[in-house]
Order: sequence, then structure tokens, then C-alpha cells
Amino acid sequence: MKISSSSALAASLLMSTALASPATAAKLSTRQTASADYANPADGGGRMLTYIPNFPTNVGEPINVIISGASDSFIRTPRGFLEWASSIQLIPNACIIRENLGGAQQADLGDGNGRKNQSDVLRYSYWTDNTCAETVNGGNHARYWRQNGSSADTGAWFLAASVEMPLAQSHDIVSDGYDLGRDWIVGNATQDNGTLSTGGYVFQASSTSAPLLQGLSTSDINHNIAIDGNVAVLTVRLVKNGTSTSGGGSSSIRGGSSAAIMPSSGNSGKGASAAPGSLTGPSLSAMIMATSAVIGAALVGGLAIL
Repeated sequence: MKISSSSALAASLLMSTALASPATAAKLSTRQTASADYANPADGGGRMLTYIPNFPTNVGEPINVIISGASDSFIRTPRGFLEWASSIQLIPNACIIRENLGGAQQADLGDGNGRKNQSDVLRYSYWTDNTCAETVNGGNHARYWRQNGSSADTGAWFLAASVEMPLAQSHDIVSDGYDLGRDWIVGNATQDNGTLSTGGYVFQASSTSAPLLQGLSTSDINHNIAIDGNVAVLTVRLVKNGTSTSGGGSSSIRGGSSAAIMPSSGNSGKGASAAPGSLTGPSLSAMIMATSAVIGAALVGGLAIL
């Protein structure tokens, strides 16, 4: 069949449009990595996976949440970061004693600092002033680092979040636990009515997504758990100053849009809650059990509490 010149031109235009679309999408998807919000660790020789002591170097846990350097200056300070974290019920790891067993993981954020130990571990507080309930029952937790080296001093915070099983199951990661841990943080942080910290500070946050973990296989991920390859980038605003410094306790916001909505599969995190708010703090016997287990693990070195 003979094709007219006009038909050929139209076909050529359609082909060019089809070929141009993926290039445009790729450009948009990487826009954030070139901004001052954060620096892509890969650009500085780092990576978005942690390094785990005594593990093969190719295996790590996904660093799946970034608190953008475009957040308000208070959030970029250690005090402000912990204040904000307390507003989504994530507080420093403490249950009678600080159960920092299992060895700290490291991250290379490509900022010139090389591999650094985690600053700490944050655990879901279950609306209490300690992390005993999370230690016993499992739940969301996050390791964190700050990108502040001489080659990329963005002030952004990088979090490796995951949902873990109860202590009785040695804090193994639940199915889909890495993406779930990320989504719960985003869901709690982006509530329409804001979040209130233990020190009385009010925050509001918005979230975007960056494909910084694409291309990894389950063999690269600790526990061989599949991930969707996306990293949540949160920009946090300080809406109201507080009256005191966070003591690591629970937030007083309990209702509103945070009413224990569990994220469904594929949920971007909006409106998701980290755990049912009705769960109270652990009993004394549970706390004693947790402490005994922690001390026992320290003695035998076989249980990774972190």
C-alpha cells in the first residue's frame, strides 16, 4: 500500500512524540536529586542502603525516608528533628535500659563523611513515654543519619524505617515491612490538622516520592524483602513554637485524621496510622520480660534487638 507524504509526516510526528515522553518523565523523576533539598548519596559515592556489621557489603536495609533540607531550620537541628519525631510518636530507643544490642548499622550519604554509625534508633511509643511496648509488641522503628559532610551539607535527615515483629519473634521484619514503615511515617506526618510534639511544637509536612531505591533485588535487602524502590521525601514546617524541649514522650494529639487507619497495600501513606491508638503501655510484667530478654540477648549475643 502506498503511503502519502502527509501520512508519513504524521506518523513521523507520532513516533517522535512517543519517543520523547519517556525522556521527559525521566527528567522529572530525577529533578529532586539535583536540588538543595538533599543530595543523592550515589552522586558522592554513597548509597541508599545501610551497611550491616558482619554482613556482605552488598546487603543492607533501605534508607526510605528523607526529611528534606528545605524543611524549616529548626527541623534541621538534632533537637528540632527529635521534637518533630515525637509528634509522630517516634522517640529515642529506651525501655528501662537502652537496648542497643545487635550492633549499629552504618550509612554512607555521599557527603564526604564516609560510612557513619546511625545516630540512634527511634521506636513507636504507642502513646507512652517509653519504647517498652514497641520492644515487646513490635511495630514501626527507624534508624537515622544526618547529611552534613563537607561535600553535601544539606542538613537533610535520612531514615531507614521498617515495621518489625514482636520480641518473641526476634524483631524480624514483617512482610512488606520496609515500605510499610515508610508509609506509616508519611501517613502520620502529613495529617491535615498537623502534628503536636511532646514539647508543644506544632508541625505540618508535605510529601513527594523519589525513585532512589530502584533496581535493587531482594538479594540486596536484609531479610530478602521486596521493596517498591521509592523513597518518601518529607518537607516539614514549624507552625507553632512549643514551650519545652521534648522529653521523648507521646504526643497529645490522638484524634482527628489519625484515628488508627491502617494503610492498605500500595498506600502512599496519606492518612495512614502507625498503630492502633487504643493499645496502652506495657504492664510491669511485660517490661520485666522485655528487660530480661534484653539482658539475656546481651549475654549470648544472639538476638538483634535493633
